[in-house]
Amino acid sequence: MVLVLKRVINRIAERRKLILKSDNKDGNYPTYTINAEDIVEVWYVTMYASKQMPEPVDIYDRLHELESKVVDLEGVLQRKSLN
Repeated sequence: MVLVLKRVINRIAERRKLILKSDNKDGNYPTYTINAEDIVEVWYVTMYASKQMPEPVDIYDRLHELESKVVDLEGVLQRKSLN
């Protein structure tokens, strides 16, 4: 079992996947997807402590939507390259 703390972009209804994104800005923790059937548990974080102020929520929403589209396009390109 792997335990990660990521921001979740829920695409289960459309694609049976979650897109998992790190809030770290250094790029050491890449965004990836997980199939719905591979999920064991999901916990909701209600508080965190940080020296940095978070970005406004609406920016995250727009960024998540764009990131979701990029991940989808990567999947399409990978499938096409396998065929």
